[in-house]
Amino acid sequence: MFIDTQIWVFAKKKPTPENFSSQEAFQEAVDCHQTCQQFLLKAIEQEQIGMTSHQITEISHAFSFRGLKIPRNQTQAFLQDLELQENIQIIPLQLKDYHLALSASVRSGTHVWDYLWVLPLAPHITRIISCDRHFQHASLRLKGTELINPIKKWFHL
Repeated sequence: MFIDTQIWVFAKKKPTPENFSSQEAFQEAVDCHQTCQQFLLKAIEQEQIGMTSHQITEISHAFSFRGLKIPRNQTQAFLQDLELQENIQIIPLQLKDYHLALSASVRSGTHVWDYLWVLPLAPHITRIISCDRHFQHASLRLKGTELINPIKKWFHL
């Protein structure tokens, strides 16, 4: 199973009311946070999760430098703990992965980042967990993979 970075972000960053224009938007964000948090807790306990080394760096950036910021030392500790989980396999990127990702991006018009996450994982995953609309593109679905959106809302990320 591959879990897209935004799911990790929604699970880890708890919304605060002052960052929303309405109570309704805030409640929607809280619901999303809780759904992703519960999903991830269960997945980490019960599933085999594949990640690339590139995704680890992207999660670090998303946690500590975008939006509501998590202190860098807390992000580092979280990611180090994640790397120690027996059921999480982190695949280092190879030069060929960059070439494949760039070619796929040119063909599809979808940005290169998502390809860097999933193409190296193709032999290892059967499910992609994401709320990113890009993953609905056929070239990112990977043959034989199922696309699951735990929050049932699609974003253009």
